[in-house]
Amino acid sequence: MKKIINIFILLLASSLTVSAQQPNWKESVYMHVSKSIASTGEPVWLAIDVRTTSSDFSPSMAYVELINRNGQSVYQLLVPLEEGKGSAILKAPHTLISDHYLIRSYTRSSPFTGDEGLYNQLITIINPEKPAPAVSGDVNFEKFIKDSDLKAGFTRQKSVSKSEVVALKLPEEGILSVSLKNPFLEEKYQGRLNNRIYKSTWEPKNIIPEPYGHIIHAKIRNENTKQAYYLSAHGRQNYFNIAESNAQGELFFELAAFRDLNFLLVQKEDESSAMDFELISPFISLDLSEDFQIPALKLLRDDEAFLNDLILAGQVEDYYFRPDIQGNRFINTALKADKTYFLDDYNRFESMEVTLKEYVSEVYVRKSNRQVLFKVMNSPTGLVFQENPLLLIDNMPVVNANAFAAFDPKEIASIDLITRTFYFNDQVYAGVISLTSKQGDFGGFELPSEALYLDYYKFAPRFLPFQNEVILEKQQANFPDFRNQLYWNPKNNQGNTSVYSSKLTGQYEVKQSHFDGKVWRVLTDVFEVLD
Repeated sequence: MKKIINIFILLLASSLTVSAQQPNWKESVYMHVSKSIASTGEPVWLAIDVRTTSSDFSPSMAYVELINRNGQSVYQLLVPLEEGKGSAILKAPHTLISDHYLIRSYTRSSPFTGDEGLYNQLITIINPEKPAPAVSGDVNFEKFIKDSDLKAGFTRQKSVSKSEVVALKLPEEGILSVSLKNPFLEEKYQGRLNNRIYKSTWEPKNIIPEPYGHIIHAKIRNENTKQAYYLSAHGRQNYFNIAESNAQGELFFELAAFRDLNFLLVQKEDESSAMDFELISPFISLDLSEDFQIPALKLLRDDEAFLNDLILAGQVEDYYFRPDIQGNRFINTALKADKTYFLDDYNRFESMEVTLKEYVSEVYVRKSNRQVLFKVMNSPTGLVFQENPLLLIDNMPVVNANAFAAFDPKEIASIDLITRTFYFNDQVYAGVISLTSKQGDFGGFELPSEALYLDYYKFAPRFLPFQNEVILEKQQANFPDFRNQLYWNPKNNQGNTSVYSSKLTGQYEVKQSHFDGKVWRVLTDVFEVLD
């Protein structure tokens, strides 16, 4: 019981929102982007660092977006953070046109805590099937540059041959990338952009800190509705939460450390249609300033050879830098049961009603006005609850007790019982009957027709460190080395580092980011691979 109460308190604390108030802490967000030009589908490595002045919590989630020149968000990614740090792989979808895009990163609360709470820069995306749009006009970009990259002398080798070792000397520990330099984005457009690219004011209706994990924010159209909504998240694991709307009709569902989800199911406590439920995007809407314009991408026929090499490199990069995708960590989503029945230990019956009657002595099955009632024994008192318990199948709440009773449990592995009062957030239940299927697919239970099925944004998967350079033994004359990302290491040590050039000629940018105790410093150098 103590464990369940602790979870209850944790969920309440983490769902706290600060409404229409300026937060009393500061957050700074920095993101190192491994390359400033990529073709659609090509991996772009991201390293995110979030620092906060709050002594109470550190943000657990970062948000990454690609914004087109019309200010529309065309790509979104949720990036889990551990101690303020996170890594991700961005692959621009093939639906995007060739153009410059704004890439930005922030937490749910950081844009409202100060000028450092939002990271912005430009990136070029090339789609061979969708040419760049014709754009007229120019803009004074100088006022939008927050931090220009500083020039450094990382290497004395300003020109090298194909498949040659390039020696780098790094003055600081930090994030290091070596990639093909973007010839279509002039120097004046590179570097971190300040928040003047947005309209001058944005007032949050809710600031939602996320110290323990992602919070799903929703709204119901009927603000007078005062009943519980069940939200269950399903993927490699299954997870559920329960919430009631506030005075503004808003609901908040804490996912905690749960991240591997494929879809959401929403149900109402009274079994009526959940079509009045509306998800609110966790990505913050920020309108671009009328003074700001993303520069035009100008592609000429003379650029054809470069673009062909870029597209080829994007198609083969996964061969050289293939991370070991682990998926996000499994978490304990099971309730702490007072008793468990493993159904393979018993003869099978055709329904849950009969199964519970025959085998589960802690549950009494009754009918009243053609409605099935499951009465669970209250172990601490020795009495029997008079209300239905919380019914679950693979952590999906089942609000129709008749459907639960008629369900054939042939694909159910176990029954977990909580035979005492169960507290979840501000809800109180007369015990719990929880079924776990063999395959995690609800055991063939028909999903409720009144439930709302929803897709949701994807979480960046967790991956193990990988070999961040091509080893010298592979550098043979006939080896098809078409990398445009020569090196990537989010934790590169101070001192000497060796990088091997590929068979793609052109200028390559060495970019190193490090935190000097106050701010992030970005140093760059350039060398050229000659034919």
